[in-house]
Amino acid sequence: MKNLILFMNGKLGLEILDFLIKREDTNISTIVLNSSKKIRSDYMSQVREILSSNEADIEVFQYSKNLWESLEFSRYLIPQVFGVSILFGHIFSENVIDKFRGNLINLHPSLLPIGRGADPIFWSMVDELSQGVTIHRVDKSIDTGEIFIQQKIIIDSWLNSGQIYDLAMKKLLDLFIEFYPGWDEASASMPQIGEGTYHKAHELLDLKSKILESPGDLVKQLNLIQALTYNDGRKAKVVLPNHEIWEVSLQLKRIQG
Repeated sequence: MKNLILFMNGKLGLEILDFLIKREDTNISTIVLNSSKKIRSDYMSQVREILSSNEADIEVFQYSKNLWESLEFSRYLIPQVFGVSILFGHIFSENVIDKFRGNLINLHPSLLPIGRGADPIFWSMVDELSQGVTIHRVDKSIDTGEIFIQQKIIIDSWLNSGQIYDLAMKKLLDLFIEFYPGWDEASASMPQIGEGTYHKAHELLDLKSKILESPGDLVKQLNLIQALTYNDGRKAKVVLPNHEIWEVSLQLKRIQG
């Protein structure tokens, strides 16, 4: 029987909870959710609904800055405990990581070492790097732990970040379901190779602010697309590196002023 702590958020977290709670080889000892600032208002009730429908009496914590040191949580960090982090938006303390003795894994929506840190799908698009998903061991740096399994996401068309995110979530779920039954303390992992990329959360916020304050070339490109859009159906066209030719349409909506 595998004693397991779930650190979860998002639809993927709910799907993995639903998968794990039905397994006879797994005991979910407790669940930790993101803080109230990083979670949907109805998420707790969705978790409770899954627990109730499976007649599971599992204590659920919501992250706070004192959680890792609290006695209420620490009592679950027993020897040979396993942990799964699913889109969990908080950094683990070194003490918590040590308690898992290498048995804490993270499900990450990038092809590590590409896309360490925040907003990996966005930055991989901007940096024109490969997209993928990774299950890796959590260590004391951000997204640098050894890799158990990963898969590249083949993108053969011009998808937006939301569409790639949906593909990544489905791929992570499938990858976890494949990986989990054979995961134990002896499971092999491999070091990450290469420098990769890393971004902090504030970088995307800074970029958004910069675009709003000084849009520059972006507005010129939008104007050009609008100028190449005609009533007879002609639209702006772009040729991608793989030689696909795409028509470009814009939907602009005024939200202020």
